[in-house]
Amino acid sequence: MAPQSPSDTSASPDVFAYLDYRAFLTDAWDRLRHTEPDRATTRGLAEAAGLASPTFLSAVLKGERALGVHGTEGVIRAFRLSDREATYLRDLVAYNDGPKGRVQEEALGRLTRHRFFRAAEVLVAARYEYLSNWYFPVIREMIRLRDFTENPKLIAARLRGKVRVRDVREALSRLAQFGLVRRSEDGRLTQSDEALVKTGHEVPRHNGVTYVLRTGVVAYHRTMLGLAEHSLVNDPPRERHFNALTFAVAAHRIPELKNRMNALVEEVAALAEDDADRDTVYQLSLALFPLTQAADDLDEQNEGAP
Repeated sequence: MAPQSPSDTSASPDVFAYLDYRAFLTDAWDRLRHTEPDRATTRGLAEAAGLASPTFLSAVLKGERALGVHGTEGVIRAFRLSDREATYLRDLVAYNDGPKGRVQEEALGRLTRHRFFRAAEVLVAARYEYLSNWYFPVIREMIRLRDFTENPKLIAARLRGKVRVRDVREALSRLAQFGLVRRSEDGRLTQSDEALVKTGHEVPRHNGVTYVLRTGVVAYHRTMLGLAEHSLVNDPPRERHFNALTFAVAAHRIPELKNRMNALVEEVAALAEDDADRDTVYQLSLALFPLTQAADDLDEQNEGAP
């Protein structure tokens, strides 16, 4: 017999409205206290979920423990989630608690593609999809080229064969859905004034909407670094430029350096904006990252070590 849906039992809120499984479990538990108080005790939930320790779920909600596979399946039973809700929750747990990097990105991709993903999160999904597919912003920028032709096969060729024709078609469709391109009066594609996100500004680190954006930004930069490596090896020096500096600096100078780098990006964007003879799309990526750890930080770590 399939688990009952929360819409039938009122045991749980709508899981598809959440990007943080701990927030969902907290709200589900609160609702259960009002609808079925006898089941909503710590021990009662632990027994329903098949968990050995009554305090395990409380530790999970506090962020002290990860739910894990066994815990996830137990919660699905305890809150009587439907098959579709259970699939979504599994991906949510993988996204929130999984190893940072591709595992989280793949889990988030499954979440945002889910057909029950709440409409309230559509813009979040759009931002993630735009950033995690490097050719979306490139195709959007290609529209501004003087000789642009809305031909997916030609666009794919100009992307140096790195993108399939069907993916170009899908990108053009999605860009229109996101409101990032539109039709002019004469039927030509043009850029809209909408912007999803800039990657040069910090995105908070926590589970939820802003963390979705950070995951997309990380995916974007990782892909662009890979394309930069390809260009370094394959493109002639006249077509690309690499410069680097390894230097010692005081930590309090880092915010100033970030601001100057952001200002340079804005300056380059303004310079390109004044160019009416555009014929190529380029990528400018600036990176500033530590190669050593401050001695004071090492001392603090050593003091806290057992």
